[in-house]
Amino acid sequence: MTTAEKKNQTSEQEVLSIPNVMLEAAGIPPDSDLTVEAIPGVLLIGLTEPLRTANQPLFDLFAAIGIEPEEVMTALEEGGYFDE
Repeated sequence: MTTAEKKNQTSEQEVLSIPNVMLEAAGIPPDSDLTVEAIPGVLLIGLTEPLRTANQPLFDLFAAIGIEPEEVMTALEEGGYFDE
C-alpha cells in the first residue's frame, strides 16, 4: 500500500456516517447540522443539546423534588453521583 493510499484510508476511517433512514426515524432532516456529545460509554447525536434532550424527563423529575437541571447535568457528565 502506498503512502497516498494509507492517507486516504485514514481519512475515510475518521468519518462517522449516519444513514438517512436513522436520521428520518429520529425526525432529523438529512441536511441538518448535527451536534455530537459524548459521555462515558455514550455518543449522543442531535440538532441541539442532545444530552439535555435525552434527559428531559429526568430533569423534570428532579425539578419536582427541588434539584436544579444544572446539578443533574453536572452529575451525568461526571458519570454519576456518589454521596461519600
